[in-house]
Amino acid sequence: MDRNPAEFRGVPMKFYANAADVTVSRGSNADAMAAKVAGYSPVSVVTAMGAHLNAAQYNPSDLLAFFESQR
Repeated sequence: MDRNPAEFRGVPMKFYANAADVTVSRGSNADAMAAKVAGYSPVSVVTAMGAHLNAAQYNPSDLLAFFESQR
């Protein structure tokens, strides 16, 4: 990420990432972004299972709770 992580100050983030994902590397994407912005923004990384963008890896109640917490 080339941007200054302070630009994301206060922007809550939640990532769903799978270490076995062959399309997008968890380590160089979700984990890296979370580490960069952690000092500026509330962030969490949820361990996902299954293929890239597999709908089964997203927990609707978890997503809803995240969005509701931002109201």
